[in-house]
This record gives sequence, structure tokens and C-alpha cells, in this order.
Amino acid sequence: MSQKSELLEKRMIAKENNFDFIRLAAAVMVLLSHSYPISGNPNEFFGEITNGQWPLGGLSVAVFFVISGFLISMSLNKTKSKLRFIFNRILRVFPGLICAVLFSTFVIGAVVTNNTLREYLTNPQTYVYLKSSFLFPIYFELPGVFTDNIYPGSVNGSLWTLPYEVLFYALVLIIGSIGCFSHKARESVFLLFVLVLYLNIFSPHIFDNYNFYGISMGSANYLLGYFLAGIIMYCYRDKIIISRKLMLCSFIVILISFKLGGLKETFMIFGSYLIICFAYSQKIKIYKINKYGDFTYGMYIYAFPVQQFVTWIFGGGKMNTFLHFSVSFIICLACSYLSWHLVEKKFLSLKSLYKNKRESEHEQFEVVSS
Repeated sequence: MSQKSELLEKRMIAKENNFDFIRLAAAVMVLLSHSYPISGNPNEFFGEITNGQWPLGGLSVAVFFVISGFLISMSLNKTKSKLRFIFNRILRVFPGLICAVLFSTFVIGAVVTNNTLREYLTNPQTYVYLKSSFLFPIYFELPGVFTDNIYPGSVNGSLWTLPYEVLFYALVLIIGSIGCFSHKARESVFLLFVLVLYLNIFSPHIFDNYNFYGISMGSANYLLGYFLAGIIMYCYRDKIIISRKLMLCSFIVILISFKLGGLKETFMIFGSYLIICFAYSQKIKIYKINKYGDFTYGMYIYAFPVQQFVTWIFGGGKMNTFLHFSVSFIICLACSYLSWHLVEKKFLSLKSLYKNKRESEHEQFEVVSS
């Protein structure tokens, strides 16, 4: 094996990686992508260069699910207690989400609603929206909120991905419980990935008419492909080689798919390889991005209502996309900072309730995957 090539498993021994940077970059890209329609400019640049196949936000969500599949699998495999795994996931997802939903409802919603404050606070729809804190299903509208914006109605469109994320956590728990992370049984996960990839390529709309508690089976099939790709990268870490040449070839294949089509399916294979290899790159090291806190989750869950609020402040009509993004980013950065230090970090510290000496050496992996 070339000195420039190395097994993924060997690279994973080091504690440092670029996952925090990749996750934060993906969250900012979602913010940028959403700035186009929310500011009244439907022609998003990435959608145009990919011939309408994918907006930048769509690619960013795929990045999130690849990373999640990889790191959540690692977390479960390193955590001996299944109850602790569930407890940790609850701590990671729900405290920040609940605060974001409350903020959208009783701060942003109360300020911008077209109704009187009394009408708003006594409207049952206001309290139905609070059910979004439980994810199944997600509610997107509040009475009289953002109804006159150029992108009307939706308060927090980004939350749609979270039910799928939690659903896939349950899938990882099942996969791990039946021993599919072992070398002998990992082929079953690979076959499941091949099946999902096949359906995405040849029958992408086969499940579109099936919905359960707000979960679109069509979207689940689509997102599951990226999540499983991350799991595959973890399961075959002892076989996968990190190679600059392979990374370059993967990047070229993805670029070709911009013009020839099949970008989403191509990214499931070649994009997942690029993401994980970049995360463990020894050439590019961006390890201290979270020096002041892990702002990714807060950036993601506060971005959409903040962006709608920015549009509302500027009159609700069309505005310059770069200006919209810049103002939104600054506000979101402040929100994510407060979310991390006042909510997320405090609740994540409760992980120690399930911590034992045998598992303490693996805490680094769980912090990263959260």
C-alpha cells in the first residue's frame, strides 16, 4: 500500500478529525440555500449548475445523513448499554429542539403574527405547533405568522429532516442489536444499501404515496440511502482505503454527474467516500472549529425561522440574497451560541448519568457523533 494510502480503520485511531467542520459547513450551506427562496430568488446557484438536480441544501442534508450513519454506528458499537445509547440520543435531539420550537412560537410568532396577541395566544393552532417538539409529525405553520412573506407560511421548514434522523437511530439500534456490525454479518447491511440504491435509481417514486405520522416513505427511502452509506463506511472500515487518487476520482465522477444526471445516486457512493475520507484527512486538518462551542445543531434548527424573520423585517418582499444570508447568518450564529451554552451543553453533560468506567474511553466518539 502506498504511503499516501491508508486503511480507514487505522486513521480512526486518532481522536482528531474534521467532522465538526464538515457538519458546521453543511449547516451554513443549508442557510445559504434557503436564503434564495426565502428572499424571493428561486434560482439557487447550485441547482442551476447541476441542471436542476439538487439545491445546495439538498446536498448538505445528504452530507448530514452520511456523517450521522457513520458516527451513530460508531457510537452504538462503542456503547455497551443500549439504554445509554437511547438516553444520549434523546439528550442530543430534544432539549435544543424544544427550545427552538418555544422560541419560534412565543418570541418570533408573537412578534410577527397578523393577529392580535390575544387572538394568537388563544388560537388552538398556536399550541398544535408545539407538538413539533415531539417530531411525529412536524407542524410548519403558526396563525398569522409570515403569511405575507414572499415565501409564505412556513415557520421552520428545516425541521422536516429530524423525524427521519430519529427513525434511523432506531434502525441503527436494530442493526446493532442483531449483530450486523460484526465482520460476519455486515454483508446484510451492504445488501440493504444495494436494495435502497436500486430503488432510488430505478423506482425513485415507488413509495411517494405512503405517509405515516408525517413520515413520507418516499423521502425515507431517499434519505436512508445516505444514512446507510455512512453505516457501510463504518462497517467496512477495515477494508476501505483512504487514497488521494480515489478521492480525486470520486470528485470527478460527481462533477460529471452534474451534467449527465444521477447526481443524488452518485453522491450516495462517491460522496460518502469523499466525506469520510476528508473527515480523517491528514493533509487538511480543521480540528478546532468548535473551540467556542458546537454550533451546528443550533445553526440548523434556528436558521429557517430567523431567515423568515429577516425577510419580515425588510418588508416581507424580495430582497438581495447575499444581504439576506449575511444578516441571517449573524443572527443564527448568536442563536446557536446561546443554544449551545445555555441548553445543549448543559443537557449533554447529563450523559455522565449513564457513564461507567468501561465506556469512558469511548466518550470522544459519542461527543463527535452528537
